[in-house]
Amino acid sequence: MNVVVIVLDTFRHDIVGDEKKLGFVNTPNLDRFAKNAVSFDEAYGEGQPTLQVRRAFLTGHRSFPWRYNFDRRGHWHHAPGWHKIPPEQDTIAEVLSSYGYTTGLISDVYHMFKPTMNYTRGFSSYEFIRGQESDNYRTGSIESIEDLLRNHVREPIDRTKHANLIQYLWNMRGRASEEEYLCAQVMTRACNWLEDNAGNKPFMLWVEAFDPHEPWDPPKRFADSYAPGYQGKDLIMPGAGFEHGPMGAEEIERTKALYYGEVSFVDEWVGTLLDKIDDSGVAEDTLVAILSDHGTQVYD
Repeated sequence: MNVVVIVLDTFRHDIVGDEKKLGFVNTPNLDRFAKNAVSFDEAYGEGQPTLQVRRAFLTGHRSFPWRYNFDRRGHWHHAPGWHKIPPEQDTIAEVLSSYGYTTGLISDVYHMFKPTMNYTRGFSSYEFIRGQESDNYRTGSIESIEDLLRNHVREPIDRTKHANLIQYLWNMRGRASEEEYLCAQVMTRACNWLEDNAGNKPFMLWVEAFDPHEPWDPPKRFADSYAPGYQGKDLIMPGAGFEHGPMGAEEIERTKALYYGEVSFVDEWVGTLLDKIDDSGVAEDTLVAILSDHGTQVYD
């Protein structure tokens, strides 16, 4: 039995399936998957958020309470629980490798690859797609992205309060097509891995997409489908909207549309991976699991 695990960060549980609360959000691929899948509707991440849940996913061990104090030098931030996998805890990749599985990790969740982290343990191969959020991937001058910054924050601009957004805009310089968005890159690399390894049975492919985590920065057509005709700033880091007073009604609706649009964009690219599983001829002998670490509030 092969295994494919797809983890989507900040993906609300009530946005897919036949009884989804947010039924207006377009997620045809995940809805189709949910219709043919077993849904665990009382499964909860016991230790939030990002690394804590992934540590539990990969080891099967409870992550909370935070009982370790490993070296985290060079790691930001230093909130409780943001640390490596304890050395005495085996990962699913290590266990399956010991049984002859070919194991692969494709991820743009940059927290997993920060200094002192060890989330690649047991994977025969891994790919780190760079550039999400405040991943220190590229640098440059403020002037090189200042016009972009003005599209996403209210003025007057206080640059010191937007360090994460500035880093993200540096990382995204030169992005020209939808295929270059990070979620698209993750799913494309995962499809490539399947092409290379479909014959290496059994295998486990672990796919990590940071989207739809903020910055909520989908291709414009996806956000426009939920808030058409908007002429203001796209506040892709929602916290930036609270600078200089409360957000207006149109700004709130557009910010919600940015999240919904990113969800739909993620759904489109997850669909390419699900199609690749079918086209590769491995679907009948492959367990596919789609997970998230937590949801988010969209002003509800």
